[in-house]
Amino acid sequence: MAKATEQREDALAEPQPEPQAAPVALAPAPSVASILQLQRSAGNQAVQRMLAPARPTIQRMSAIDVLAEVVETGDWTEAKKRARSKEIRKKNKAIKPKAADKQAAKEVDAADKSAEQIKAGSIITVADWVVMKKGLTEGEYEDVIKAFDKWTGDPAQKEDFLDKLPTGKLYLFNSLVASKPGATGPLKKQIIGTPNAARAEQARKELTALQKKSGKAKARLTDPIVALLVFGVAERRAAGDLGQEGIIGIEHALDAGEALIAMSTAAYLDTVLKLDLTGGWFPTWDERRVESALILKAVAARKSEYQKDEAAARKAVGGFAEDIRGEDTAKLTEQTSTRDIGGKTGLQQKFTMSCGPTSIQIVRGEADPVFALDVSKTAKHTLDYKNTVGDEQEKLLGHAAAPRLLKTRWDAFKAALSGLTIDPADLPKWQALLSWFGGGTPDATALAGGQALATGLGFPAAELADFRKYQTGLNTEPGLTVPEFQQRIQAAKLAGVTNDSYPLKQFTAANRPKESDLDEMWKILFRGQDILIGVIWSGGGGHYMTLTDVRGDPKAAASTRDFMLSDPWEGDSQWLTGANLAAGNFGTTGTGFIDDIYY
Repeated sequence: MAKATEQREDALAEPQPEPQAAPVALAPAPSVASILQLQRSAGNQAVQRMLAPARPTIQRMSAIDVLAEVVETGDWTEAKKRARSKEIRKKNKAIKPKAADKQAAKEVDAADKSAEQIKAGSIITVADWVVMKKGLTEGEYEDVIKAFDKWTGDPAQKEDFLDKLPTGKLYLFNSLVASKPGATGPLKKQIIGTPNAARAEQARKELTALQKKSGKAKARLTDPIVALLVFGVAERRAAGDLGQEGIIGIEHALDAGEALIAMSTAAYLDTVLKLDLTGGWFPTWDERRVESALILKAVAARKSEYQKDEAAARKAVGGFAEDIRGEDTAKLTEQTSTRDIGGKTGLQQKFTMSCGPTSIQIVRGEADPVFALDVSKTAKHTLDYKNTVGDEQEKLLGHAAAPRLLKTRWDAFKAALSGLTIDPADLPKWQALLSWFGGGTPDATALAGGQALATGLGFPAAELADFRKYQTGLNTEPGLTVPEFQQRIQAAKLAGVTNDSYPLKQFTAANRPKESDLDEMWKILFRGQDILIGVIWSGGGGHYMTLTDVRGDPKAAASTRDFMLSDPWEGDSQWLTGANLAAGNFGTTGTGFIDDIYY
């Protein structure tokens, strides 16, 4: 997938607070207790939020500005009016103090009224919203955003408001997204020294080029949103040798940017509202950054769905944002990864021959954190097959399946049975049970007797029923041919999530990947697109796995660079050199050669 690669050197245009006017003479100060009593709850919340380092300056009028005036006036609303009047006078040197006071009083009163309307589920005009943003403190405005996100009024009114909001007024909502505290200078310099600086710089250049394509692109793909995407690429996903890759890749970042530009205004603002509210109470930059990157990654995975079924895409992303808000970042990154990012926590295949379907699930989860989170909460690093994750693997396999847990028990049953000296009187019972396993309908009395005998050997009734259900798979264990695996990739609709294509390339034991092949694979993985890989073992048989990351100097020979191999059998990941990959030395998974590969 070709992406633009233009560069830009200018710094992010971040909002700066205006300087305060000269102080006026102080009136007699009320007591501290009376000040606190006079403050509205929204004001108190604003004070708390000021301590949260990841909250951007979304308003010129901060809680501190207002508190300074509360000391003089003893009244929260009056204090806001004074603080707002100072702002007006600073912006307009020609305005007279009384005129500024009058304008400020009008704006603050209107803002308070509008805020109450929103919280009550009553829509206001865009003009009223502009005034409301001027007349509220940071904390009060954030409370309004929260209320608007949890809208209790007529959904059609909110949708109409969002959809008709002019491009020039998007700042009313997209100015609250997370920004890195203390960051100075252009974004290009901010990402120098990050774990994935080269990838981040490439993402920055391509996002900047995308941003310049139109006025709509510039208005929607704001500098702070670009920064969130770039830092999503720049910072490592987890600690340890397997966690260096960012939460999002270069392609994810570009797909997210393109989706934000193309979706409806209402959908865009829906997404922005979720970005505005990332983090719990007193969120850190890392908490907001991680949540924001995951939300944007979910948007990227639904780039095509936003065009086909926007309502479904919005519902999925919105629900996901709610699910992850305020969660521990280490827990989140592990739960939104389907590959092992450390500690052998990757998705495992539930059936002996479902390596192909599981590898498809791994690739999908690495592109879509909504899917990955669901897998993690259901059955990621476990062999339990009686769940939706196992159901999908079995369905994609499309052949008689053999659950790994059950196969172990079936082998134990056969061993136990072969070691028995069967009483002639019990022979019909065992025969009835074995017939029933194979789908027969033996005599009910004999079958009951056989089941009782098996239960006596330690195989409960539920397990015997599964022996019957999976009998063909337990005995034959059919896998997927290359053409069948190609069909399964299409059936899983993987391209609709990854925004990638999966053309087949094949190698043999005599024709293994060359340096140019390794280099091409490395470049694709560098951009964050995973590669499905099928291998043939030296001892016979085959296995599907996934290449999920790379590292090393791009100027060095590809055979000396590293490739990460993620194995669905163990649910683990490991680094291999390009030379070992080409030679068929697949680390702890075994030896053989690459047969079919998709990139």
